[in-house]
Amino acid sequence: MKKDGISLMSLIITILVIIILASITIFSGFKTPESASFTRFTQEIDDVRVELRSFKN
Repeated sequence: MKKDGISLMSLIITILVIIILASITIFSGFKTPESASFTRFTQEIDDVRVELRSFKN
């Protein structure tokens, strides 16, 4: 007897794939603020270094 529609197994697999993709997306974004802060800090140090060189000359 064949039934039309989505089987329970394919529904469970689809939900698991969505959960895995969502968790990867969430956990990959955790270091973004730290990375942005570090990038801003290094940029400010470079700016100070350039200003000191121009002041020295």
